[in-house]
Amino acid sequence: MIPQETTFTIGQFAAIHGIHKKTLMWYDQVGLLSPAFVGENGYRYYSYRQSARLETILMLRALEVSIPEIKTFLSHRSAGELRRLLTEKIAGVEGQIRRLEEIRHALVRQQASLARLETLPLTQISLVRRETCYLATVPLPGDTPTDREIAAVIDQAKAHQLGHLHEGVYGAMLPVEHLRQGRFTDYTHLFLEVPAPTGRGCTGVPKGGIFWPITRDPGKDFPPSTRPFWPMPGTTG
Repeated sequence: MIPQETTFTIGQFAAIHGIHKKTLMWYDQVGLLSPAFVGENGYRYYSYRQSARLETILMLRALEVSIPEIKTFLSHRSAGELRRLLTEKIAGVEGQIRRLEEIRHALVRQQASLARLETLPLTQISLVRRETCYLATVPLPGDTPTDREIAAVIDQAKAHQLGHLHEGVYGAMLPVEHLRQGRFTDYTHLFLEVPAPTGRGCTGVPKGGIFWPITRDPGKDFPPSTRPFWPMPGTTG
């Protein structure tokens, strides 16, 4: 028997609330909102009394609340439960904002690094002042294969829990004498910048120390890392 209250077809009810009728069919399928009744002809019918529930669902979906979360809320609907749900969502959004800010800062740093790289002369050494920092160093025997060098830097990054290499500063170290002689590929150590001294194998570079990046010189071999080079501690002068 059809109720005496005003009812609407699925299309009419969807139009009233500004959604597609397939949305109502999906809500019925996942158990969020079923029709007030289904006619003998198989048509779904809705009533105004379901409008409040539908608008609550639409509001929560607009806030990116998941279907399971909405079902849980509707099963224990109260001001306190809504407050709890919104508090959780706010915390989640704030976490996303922090992560997006971290990504933005990383993008800005990469952009600034690229801008500096693009302005470097291609045939000379540049000297740049740096703040105090610490380097974890790995000695390299002569003729160390490139894959061993890469593996050594990766191992250092893991040992210091630094995450991915692209997030850090790493490169090669060579004596100042080699720099003066133009032996730019004759480096003796690899380094990885670390946040704090870690004991053996860690070198402190005091504030004001000289940073010596070397750019690619056309026609000459270049070390496998395009990261900076550091003069070996104790060999400057």
